[in-house]
Amino acid sequence: MTSSALQALKAAASAIPKDTASLHEELHGQSDRASVILLATSLEDAIEVRLKASMRELSKGDYDRLFTGHAPLATFSAKIDLAWALELYGPKTRRDLHLVRELRNACAHSKQPLFFAAELGAVALLLDTPVRAPHVDHDQWPEPKDRFVLTCMLLTKALVEATEGLVEEVILS
Repeated sequence: MTSSALQALKAAASAIPKDTASLHEELHGQSDRASVILLATSLEDAIEVRLKASMRELSKGDYDRLFTGHAPLATFSAKIDLAWALELYGPKTRRDLHLVRELRNACAHSKQPLFFAAELGAVALLLDTPVRAPHVDHDQWPEPKDRFVLTCMLLTKALVEATEGLVEEVILS
């Protein structure tokens, strides 16, 4: 019984929300650390879905041997680099994804609070995904936290849409 409950929890937790508004609503009022971890995890999941869509159908055992525990694609970094090697996105997106990963790792492993107004902000301002998005007025997103949130949401949406065959390629350059 416990095993099925854990499996159900894992399935629910790994589902990528189609509605980014619900994720944005959940982030309202969260700490900067929590926001970074939630958004980066959602982005990592979107990369994994995009990778799986590029592969043959995998059995549960094959999936586990590739993506879980100490498997070759169990880390955010490995997923980022393999998706880039498969030309699922370009070098600018790869760079931004690694910056998001570094922010996530810092937040997940820090023993003290981290804030966009301080340590996180300087790195978040290096993200250039919002600048490449043609429908976004990047001057309206000058704050580091806003830039981070927008980057994660734009890339998550673009990866999900690319998996479904609908995407503006410029964002994934």
